[in-house]
Amino acid sequence: MTECADRYGMDIKILEREDCEGLGMGLYLGVAQGATSDPKFIHVKYNPPNKPVKSVALVGKGICFDSGGYNLKTGPDSMINLMKFDMGGAATIFGAARAIAHLKIPDVEVHFITASCENMVSGHAYRPGDVLTASNGKTVEVVNTDGM
Repeated sequence: MTECADRYGMDIKILEREDCEGLGMGLYLGVAQGATSDPKFIHVKYNPPNKPVKSVALVGKGICFDSGGYNLKTGPDSMINLMKFDMGGAATIFGAARAIAHLKIPDVEVHFITASCENMVSGHAYRPGDVLTASNGKTVEVVNTDGM
């Protein structure tokens, strides 16, 4: 997405794990903590050629692979082999970003946001019963690691 943003003059900000920790994004980081790949919270902004008359945000789910965590997806109907489709929301908004920038939509500022990570099982993964803190300070008890 960085190349696309550069090509079309869009702003892009990618928050790394440390940035997300600093913002207190405990729920998001909880999902990501079992993976070996670092999470990336991505914000792309399309700036129209004219003064914007409105601002819109498109948010897409960016779970690159969702094993279900400790609440593993099992059984013949689990579709675990298809769990890469959990990144379909992110793919959709980034496709929309490219299209909007290519068409040079004249007066709408558009923000494209995804929290990208994997939900995997490991010795570091979050577990049912864990209490995580959201960026707004609220605490949430994890009941099902496949439900976030």
